[in-house]
Order: sequence, then C-alpha cells, then structure tokens
Amino acid sequence: MLRGWMVAGVMASVMVLGAGCGSSADDTSDTGGATSTGTGGGSCPTQAQGNVANKITLRVSWGETIGLEAGEADVIIWTRASLDFDGNEVTGEVQPCGSVVPPLQTKQIVGGNKVQPIIPDAVWDAMGIPKTAVFGSISGFQPGATITMQPVGTGVGADLADPVNDAWPASWADVKTTDPDGDGNPGMTATPNTSAGFAAPPLGLDPMGPRAEKLFLSTRTVVQLEGKRDTCTSAKGTAQVTKFDNHVVGCIATGGTPCTPDQADFVDGNRVIYTLEGATYEMKQVPAGATCADVRAALP
Repeated sequence: MLRGWMVAGVMASVMVLGAGCGSSADDTSDTGGATSTGTGGGSCPTQAQGNVANKITLRVSWGETIGLEAGEADVIIWTRASLDFDGNEVTGEVQPCGSVVPPLQTKQIVGGNKVQPIIPDAVWDAMGIPKTAVFGSISGFQPGATITMQPVGTGVGADLADPVNDAWPASWADVKTTDPDGDGNPGMTATPNTSAGFAAPPLGLDPMGPRAEKLFLSTRTVVQLEGKRDTCTSAKGTAQVTKFDNHVVGCIATGGTPCTPDQADFVDGNRVIYTLEGATYEMKQVPAGATCADVRAALP
C-alpha cells in the first residue's frame, strides 16, 4: 500500500478548556469577593460559572511517500465549555464544535489531486456528540492569572473505557465504534472535498477505479492545557497534545454502495499519520446557550 497519501486523520475530539473571565494586570486575586482587582486599577467580576469558546491550532507535518508530497500545515479545532469555579478549582464539561484538517497534495502517479475530508458544520450540535468532564485550577480572574488543566481524553466515534490511557486499536476493524452524528453509520461521517483541484480518495491503486464518496472516522485525542488570561473575557496559552489517533472505520464507494473490507483496509491503511509540532489555544467567553456555530464565529 502507498501508506500516507490518503487523508483520514480528523482531530474532531480535542477537548481544550479555557477559563471564564479576567481582570487587570497581575496575578493577585480575591476569589472570595465580587471582583478580582490587579495593580493596573481595573477589575473583572468573579464568576461562579462561565461558558467559553475554545480554538486550538495544532501544527502538524507529514513525510513524502510514493503517492503524497510532504508538507506542514495547521489543524484547527473548536470546542465549547461550560465551567464552574469554586475558589481556585475549575470543573465542568466540554464538547467538540468543529475541525478543519489541511488538504494534502497527491503525486501524479495517483492523480495529482488534493484530498481533504470535511465534516459538515451542522453535525456538531447533534445529541450524540460527546461531552467530557474536565478538571483544573486557576490562580485568579485578572489578566495574567494562570490556567492549568488536567489531561483530557475524548473519543469521537470510538467507545473507549479510558480515553487517556487505553491503547488505540491497531486496525479499523478492532475499533468499538459509536455513531455521534446519528446518521446510522459508524463513527463521524466526512464528505471528501471535490471542488476544483480536489478529488475523492480512491479505494485502490487504480486511479480510474471507484472512490470514496463518504468516509466514516473514529478519533482519540488527549490534550493538556496551560495558559493565562489576557482580558476579562479571553485567554491564550499552549496545548500539549500527547495522543492524536484515528481510523477510517468504513466508507461509501462510488454509486452509494458500502465499501468492501478490502476497500476499507486500503483507505485506513493509507490514512495520514501526522507528526505533532506544537499547539496553541485561544478562549473567548460566550453567552449561555451558545451553539457550535456561535463558537466558530467567536474564534474564526
């Protein structure tokens, strides 16, 4: 197989957590009062609860293969968090709200097109999208106050007893799948980009053979967050991504027929395995009841 020239790694499951509000310019805070005041003379209200939008930018690279040009680009992920603050402790839950993976350039031997899976924005508010508990600590509510979160592991389209520590299945056929978008197919359904210059992934070595009209994806990501508030309603920092796993657990071939096991083996065996180069995150506070569309709009 031409390992690496197919795209399947969608990091939809990243759970990145920010904090609810900030204040002025140092690390001094009064978490027991109505406001938290720094040396700059300003103050921000101490909150018992907050809702935030998070955007993580993950720099990735991949090597050249027989069918794929090497490259480096960003993966973008959005999450929505509902947080409770009790002194310096933070608890709550987060859920994924969108992702964009970079296009990959194939070589002429396999068609010379770009390939890129796209998960429709509308699926992220589906009832089956997982919510994950989070735990951490804050040093205060003013700008400059620190945020430290425990590692968070989440599977999207994969049922894992312990997402942080479980071994990732070696084969797509070994994944215990879920149907988070509720469309009756295993995993998260992605539609390949077929705009100008792009093509759906082939299901074998014959470039004129059938292609994948839909891809069913399962992912697992483990993230730990550290950052600082920069305003009363925003924060920035780094994200340590320690696990970034994926499988293509099935597909729909040209004409709407389910992929055969051999075709599924081909697609999954040629998915891209990214090298992680580093990650940053941004947070902005959003109103209670904000949708995933609101989250993506807050941090485009």
